[in-house]
Amino acid sequence: MKTLARKIALRFFFVIALMVLCLSLTLLALINWSSRQSKNKEITNALGVITSAVKNGESLYVAEGELPYYITYTVYEESTKEIYATNDHFIPILPLENGTPVEYVEKDYYTDGDLRLLYATSEVDTENTTYIVQISMAIDKDEEQNSFYYYARLILLTFIPLLLISYLASFFIAKRTLHPIVEMTKTAEKITTSELDTMLDVSDEHNELDALAVTFNTLFANLNRDIHAINAANEAKSAFLSNMSHEIRTPINAVLGLDEMIMRDTHEPEIKNYALEIQSSGKSLLSIVNDILDFSKIEAGKMEILPFEYDLSSTVNDLVNMVASRAEKKGLELKMNVDPNVPHCLFGDETRIKQCILNILTNAVKYTNKGSVTMNISFEKIDDSRINLKAQVIDTGIGIKEEDLKKLFSPFERIEENRNRTIEGTGLGMSIVKSLLAAMETKLDVKSVYGEGSDFSFVVEQKVVDWEPMGDYDVMKLRALEQAGGEYHESFQAPDAQILVIDDTPMNLTVFCGLLRSTRIQIDKAESGIQALNMAHDKKYDMLFVDHRMPKMDGIEMLKILRDDETSVNQHSICIALTANAISGAKEMYLASGFEGYLSKPVDGAKLESVLAQMLPPEKVLKEGDEGFIKHDSSQAKSGGGTATDSAGGAKTGNAVLSADDAVAISEIFAKKFGVNIADGLRNCSGADIYMDAARNFYDAIEEKSAEIEQFGIDEDWTNYTVLVHALKSSARLIGAGDLSALAASLEAAGDKAKSGDAAGKTEIEEKTPLLLEQYRSYKPKLAPLFEEFSGSSVAGNSQNQENKSQLPEISVEEFKEAMSALKEVVSAYDFGSADMILEELSGYSVPDDFADKFTEIKKAVKIVDQQTAMKFLEEI
Repeated sequence: MKTLARKIALRFFFVIALMVLCLSLTLLALINWSSRQSKNKEITNALGVITSAVKNGESLYVAEGELPYYITYTVYEESTKEIYATNDHFIPILPLENGTPVEYVEKDYYTDGDLRLLYATSEVDTENTTYIVQISMAIDKDEEQNSFYYYARLILLTFIPLLLISYLASFFIAKRTLHPIVEMTKTAEKITTSELDTMLDVSDEHNELDALAVTFNTLFANLNRDIHAINAANEAKSAFLSNMSHEIRTPINAVLGLDEMIMRDTHEPEIKNYALEIQSSGKSLLSIVNDILDFSKIEAGKMEILPFEYDLSSTVNDLVNMVASRAEKKGLELKMNVDPNVPHCLFGDETRIKQCILNILTNAVKYTNKGSVTMNISFEKIDDSRINLKAQVIDTGIGIKEEDLKKLFSPFERIEENRNRTIEGTGLGMSIVKSLLAAMETKLDVKSVYGEGSDFSFVVEQKVVDWEPMGDYDVMKLRALEQAGGEYHESFQAPDAQILVIDDTPMNLTVFCGLLRSTRIQIDKAESGIQALNMAHDKKYDMLFVDHRMPKMDGIEMLKILRDDETSVNQHSICIALTANAISGAKEMYLASGFEGYLSKPVDGAKLESVLAQMLPPEKVLKEGDEGFIKHDSSQAKSGGGTATDSAGGAKTGNAVLSADDAVAISEIFAKKFGVNIADGLRNCSGADIYMDAARNFYDAIEEKSAEIEQFGIDEDWTNYTVLVHALKSSARLIGAGDLSALAASLEAAGDKAKSGDAAGKTEIEEKTPLLLEQYRSYKPKLAPLFEEFSGSSVAGNSQNQENKSQLPEISVEEFKEAMSALKEVVSAYDFGSADMILEELSGYSVPDDFADKFTEIKKAVKIVDQQTAMKFLEEI
């Protein structure tokens, strides 16, 4: 309260000071105006004296005697500007002003710069001539300034005592007035710190403040009594709830654990059904106990919000899995609407957000007897690092009366108890949701129509860790089932759809096509922007997937040319960027460049299918059950499904299940033998067959690409150098060569620096490139055993090839040239699928010795989809 008294005094002081300031400025302005008016009057009077003398033909010498010494005059003819009379030859002829004194503002007239000139003029007509009378006065600026400062100091010295007196007086009055209130505040503060016996002093004056003190003392006494009773009851209740919850949860967890073991071990359907019922009932009981424990924590003030990084898709999947069976048992339709653009990786308290949504979802299912329960997940961007995440649950249930809405958040109180007595629950759920949302600085919005349904929603701010969109939820769910060991089925098929994928790394093209094998989409491939523009000029594609970093022409440059080409049939086709640099802001950059979206590499199959399902023409997309959709036999499961994991944590391949220890052992063998992390590779490629194709492409390109990287480094061609190490980063990561990928990534960054002229980037390239080439080339012998082309020495290899060749029937030169002619035709048309078929047919024959070397080079070029090299050797045959 002393602060309040000081504030009151300061406010009063500021008001007085402001008034003093305004008065001072007014006085100074008046003094200045009065001084100017005095000078103007002197000039006007002098003008009148000289003008009268000229007009009446009187002596100017006599008239001059009437003027102050500091006033000068000049009389000159109007037409000739010839001076008739003056008392100061230094004053020039000034502009006419018709009797009004003005200031002459011409700069640099007075050499000392300390004077200013006031003057006035008047015309005098005589019988024969018109004269101009000019009166002027030079004013010393320093003298004027000193005069101004003098009056300013005088005013300041006059008012300072007044300001000090006003401040002290106001402070004294405020302090005396607020003193009793200060004492009351101190007493209230003591009570808030549990000093409940504190009372206010009451004087003998019996004034209004004494009456207020007596009232406060009575209030404090009653409050003291009530607080003691409430604290005792709360402590007993909290202790009971906490102990009970803990004691009950321990056996429940044991029951659920044993039930899980029964479900794993038994193969009898009846026992499995019993175990499922135990599991469902046990989880319901555990949920009730957890609600009671959470409520006791909230009441005790021990509930904390603990933010961590989490994947939103996993959160949504968990929520669906928790309520799907309940909804299905009641015959309800569970609808999920998740914005595919919501960032997948967020930072917040996932557990509490999930708990809030789950409580709302569970209630929706409980109080809905027919119809549907819909969960909507959407977002609104706040800035570059935050979003508002919105969760909404809409049901077609019994609804809530308007007068019952206030009971919704009351603990242990249920709405329409008689009507809903058969519905399980403690009545704590919505109270817990309210408290948790309040702890996250938000609230629950409720809209309900009795008999029709309810709408519950909340918005919570979350930080964004990765802006990469979550994608289509249905596709994500299918992929999640696949990774969890469930059978994979493509989310759609589009046999009439045509897409073009452009990437300078053949391995990436192989993986891309492998991921979409089951969708039956028709895919064309291009290895450069120039080739893609030629292919896209006349053939219409539904979508184009364009790698960003490519040599000679990158993806953004290619897109600009495509969009500007009015003759291309794909000028306005949907284009999706492919990039290995999924950094913050990437989406905005690609959208600004003209792309409709982007995918990060290694390409995730679920996200790829999600983008295609959303952007392909609807009439070309077939869902399961549509006419023309071909359902794959589960016994012939797609090999691109990846290595799944069974419930025990092992690896599942085909019909065999590996234990976790065996899976780890296999990974260690691959790492030691081939230098790759097989688990990462299979996950990146979504299956063993695609992985082997990718590894083969990587293997075949080692010699050529390493030589190009080395040469570009020597030539200091940092643009192409950076493109190649960028591609190596992606391809190495794809097959599980993590160390090589990381080294390539660091050199990619160094290449970007070198391109901008940074000497540090050039130095880093010179130091690390030999290590990169050594590691890259070391994969040639490491991976050779996978493709049966390495036996330790060239001699042994040649002898083995000769032995294999001798066992095959020899093809004639004419037949071989015919086959090469057919091969040349399909390669020139970029039909590498047909080229592979021709080479497969030739693999059963022995090639003539004269063409063996060239044929080997042709096979390598076709394998890595290198049309230029393949055509070069085909032309020579």
